[in-house]
Amino acid sequence: LYLSHDEIALQFMEKNLDQDLRDRLNLEVDIQRQARDGVLKSTLMMFKKKYEEINYFDRTTTQPFLYWLIHVCRPVVPVFHDRMKALFGDKYSGAPVKRIARASAKVKEDYSHLDKEMPSAAHLVDVVRGLVVCTTAEEMCMMYETICSNFEVIRVKNGFVPPESKSGFRQILMNLRFDPGDESILPNGCAVICEMQLNLESYVHVKHQIHLLYQIARCEKNEEIPVILQETAYPF
Repeated sequence: LYLSHDEIALQFMEKNLDQDLRDRLNLEVDIQRQARDGVLKSTLMMFKKKYEEINYFDRTTTQPFLYWLIHVCRPVVPVFHDRMKALFGDKYSGAPVKRIARASAKVKEDYSHLDKEMPSAAHLVDVVRGLVVCTTAEEMCMMYETICSNFEVIRVKNGFVPPESKSGFRQILMNLRFDPGDESILPNGCAVICEMQLNLESYVHVKHQIHLLYQIARCEKNEEIPVILQETAYPF
């Protein structure tokens, strides 16, 4: 599934990816080929067994496009953070590039290849992200206007509106188009969709305390819990 529909990323596998990403991708490709061959050879197996094999294959592999996306975003991150620091000062804090484990899990949860065209990982728009902490709601509105006046905003999720906040956590998520303005990072005219979070100071304190519990609470299956704990301990 991933191998035959993700040529965009596979062409970068041998020489264009950072070495650590290339090593992980090579391992993933081996797993995917074994899973693919196993599924293709099992043409006479019962449908339920086939479904189980495909589920296993989907759980244990990562789309090659995701490695390419992270590779592209790595040099964008420091430029993005510098730009946001210049706008928001100490109220801004930048996050590192999203980790492979969490990025892959989010793609499978929200952007499955069963629902979207491949590479469905291209729908992931928070690989580069940052946070602005606001003292009051009025200040949050000012920060929102600052972002809108400096960037092309692609999407807004307002967690202060009940349907947008299933967990009850109040925040504003903004996806914006960011061009680093440096052809050594991205070709002229190209950009990355990044995420900005606008949070109230009191909520940020609570969020840091309950984040791990929130991740566990949203699990649908028991086997997902060890993955979350491993992801928390594993720095990649």
